[in-house]
Amino acid sequence: MLHRPMRNAICASLLSLLGASTAEAAQCTLTERATKAVPGCKVVVGYSAGKRVGEFRTQSGFERKPVGTTKACLGDARYHTELGKIIAPNKLVIGSTTYVLAPDCKSSTKE
Repeated sequence: MLHRPMRNAICASLLSLLGASTAEAAQCTLTERATKAVPGCKVVVGYSAGKRVGEFRTQSGFERKPVGTTKACLGDARYHTELGKIIAPNKLVIGSTTYVLAPDCKSSTKE
């Protein structure tokens, strides 16, 4: 039988481990996915906790448009006018601006 202080320390350690794994699972992960509309065009798509949240969109002119990662996207007015590049699981660069996505992939901040 463990003494109460030792048992409390073990319980606290287990809870912190569980909390860390839950936070990691909820992190936004960006990937490239091919579009059906334009052959050769890939767009940035966010996933949170293993579920697809949607395409990453930013302002382009008067509209919010999906961000492509291949040159094929640039020829179609439905996509952003600049290509994006995923630089980390939750980070994306468009031009000279770096975007960091929230864990739920529903918002971002400029770095």
